[in-house]
Amino acid sequence: MGRSYPVKYTIETNTVGGMEWRCRRRGPYSGYGNPTEANLAKWVERFNEALKPGGCNEHLGDRCRVSSARIVDQFSGTVVATYTVPMFQVV
Repeated sequence: MGRSYPVKYTIETNTVGGMEWRCRRRGPYSGYGNPTEANLAKWVERFNEALKPGGCNEHLGDRCRVSSARIVDQFSGTVVATYTVPMFQVV
């Protein structure tokens, strides 16, 4: 049997449903760091890179491209960090 962990932070985007924001490594999964706007920007950029040809999420295509995201504290409901992709971005 595995162990249950409470989810402290989640990522909400304009295209993909809620996902856990891992602050530190948990088992084989690496963490994303503290929930800051800079780390959220890195996450969005890496996620969008994975959608390009040759990326692990290539099969999803541009329909899942993230243009805005936020990190929400699940215990208090407050928004910890937000990020919006620049209006004009070379894809």
